[in-house]
Amino acid sequence: MMFLFCGFILFEFFFYFIQKKSELILSKKDFIPLIKESLINKFHSFDYELGWVNQKNTVKIEVSQKKNIEYTYNHKGARSIGNLDMKKSPISTYGDSFCQGRESNDYETWQFFLSKQTNTNVTNFGVGNYGFDQSLLRLKREYENNKTNYVIIAITPYTITRITSVWKHFSEFNNLLATKPRFLVKNNQLQLVPNFIKNKNELLNLNKHKQFLIDNDDHVEFLKRHIYGFPFIISFLKAPWPFFKILLNKVIKLAKIINLEVVINYLKLKYFNDEINYRKKLYDNNEKLLSLIIDEFVVFSKNNKFTPILLVLPALEDVKYIQHTKDHYYHNYFNTGVNDLIYWDFSENLINENKIEKYFTDEIWGGHYNSLGNKRLSKFIEKKINEHKIII
Repeated sequence: MMFLFCGFILFEFFFYFIQKKSELILSKKDFIPLIKESLINKFHSFDYELGWVNQKNTVKIEVSQKKNIEYTYNHKGARSIGNLDMKKSPISTYGDSFCQGRESNDYETWQFFLSKQTNTNVTNFGVGNYGFDQSLLRLKREYENNKTNYVIIAITPYTITRITSVWKHFSEFNNLLATKPRFLVKNNQLQLVPNFIKNKNELLNLNKHKQFLIDNDDHVEFLKRHIYGFPFIISFLKAPWPFFKILLNKVIKLAKIINLEVVINYLKLKYFNDEINYRKKLYDNNEKLLSLIIDEFVVFSKNNKFTPILLVLPALEDVKYIQHTKDHYYHNYFNTGVNDLIYWDFSENLINENKIEKYFTDEIWGGHYNSLGNKRLSKFIEKKINEHKIII
């Protein structure tokens, strides 16, 4: 009996330590954490309508993979590509970090390479962490002053998580500043739920919005599954996967050190499967929402006389999953056959590659496309432009 009691105490201390060190195992206070005023003061990209947006005429430096990455935004709020900013813009692009060119310098984005290849200015209005909904809302706000004949909305399959969210923390733990608008489906139509934060200082007291968050964010239960409380053994038995993900992470890093590539690839699939399966459920449950957002993109294009292009940019886990299972899990939700919408999926260009990691900034976890990946993407888009006889 004493042995069992001592084992129980050691187990509880072990999980208490893990909870303090890991972002995957949370405590009850992490449901709506307190946000420090010093953090809010650094939140210069706050935008009530969109949640956040890149600021015009600014330069931001970010360290990624031990390199300084420079993000320059011009007078339009688009990512600058130097002298090419002055050329004619037949194509504008909106979307998330894969559109923005996260972890790539200004002259390594796919828009830069495509601009060079076509001798034009492919304008880049991509913003990190955007969903399809925010990308569409930004397009509607920017288009009058930045008209182009073709508009690409470029998003990752992860967008299904984003369009069902109003606060990123519930699905991306500790992304505390990212509140956003979203669409709901009411009477078979889109209904906009505006950003519930009108001033960034309201982030100091998110508890007063607790019920709104519970009612309008689809990932509350996802976060709750990662909350462990005393006794930790009960929490672990109810939801063991957060701990196993921590364990997998450690084993993958160890396998990397001793160069066990077969082990790494096997364990990565196990690690990512939980995320992919969660997305698949979201796609099943929100097919109508996504369909109506796509329809809204097409309607806006008709009203403004441009050609809409939907470009899906898979992350490493998406490509690996498709290669392993042959399950193109998101394809039919985007390729809906909507008239007047051009649909491109970059995965068709990647899934036959054996060493797909070389196109990403992080060969284990993927990250974003690196310079090589962005060059390949620009060639893919140029080929699609020629196939569709797009005149630019």
